Amino acid sequence: MIPITFRNFHFHLNEFEQRLELGGGAQGRVFYDRLQNRDVAVKQIEDPEETFREANRHRYVKDCKFIVEILGVAFDGNDIPRGLVLELCHESTLHNDTF
Repeated sequence: MIPITFRNFHFHLNEFEQRLELGGGAQGRVFYDRLQNRDVAVKQIEDPEETFREANRHRYVKDCKFIVEILGVAFDGNDIPRGLVLELCHESTLHNDTF
């Protein structure tokens, strides 16, 4: 079940148009995708609870050039959170865009 705090902040994986892996790290893999005619990054996180914790951290940090904007949480067909939907840093990395 989708928590009430994410009801207007969620997407289902079947809404995405394509998937291209960009990279990964300790927290999970990051994919380029398209959602509602917009380029996005999807950070896949295996642990559903960690997905919610990270989504909550992103939601309360705004207008910081060092943190990408969170657009929502990606859920699978069973309403289990599978990752974060984030703004995409075009042709660069967040590090290159800010330094």
